[in-house]
Amino acid sequence: MPMFTAVLHMLFARFMQHFLASEGLVSHWEPFRRLVMMGMVMGQTHRVKGTGRYLTKDQVDFSVRPAVELGTGAPLVITNEKMSKSKHNGVDPQEVLEKYGTDTTRLLMLANFAPSSARNWSEESKFSRTFFNTQLYHSH
Repeated sequence: MPMFTAVLHMLFARFMQHFLASEGLVSHWEPFRRLVMMGMVMGQTHRVKGTGRYLTKDQVDFSVRPAVELGTGAPLVITNEKMSKSKHNGVDPQEVLEKYGTDTTRLLMLANFAPSSARNWSEESKFSRTFFNTQLYHSH
């Protein structure tokens, strides 16, 4: 839904700008000089090597290295891919917002990445552990 909302905002901005330009109220037709597309947020996936079947984190045995499928011991391919329900690598935004708050979540999304680059989602990153748990916590 957020992506859909962003697209609607851009269309509305262009519509208003074109209207204002047609009425001679502004000198330029386009509202943006340069559009920077935000990068894709990636989540860690766990796939069974032989079948390609995606597993949830509950189905993975992390107690051994490398991680294997729980119960069968089948080897896994662990990668970061576009977040998807079918790949079981999505993050519930409401849980993240309740845990960190809106501003902190925005910082986590934007920290250490160029605006147009893909980003691997991780709440366990060094940045999130140190910044969120110390500096931001003590600023309240």
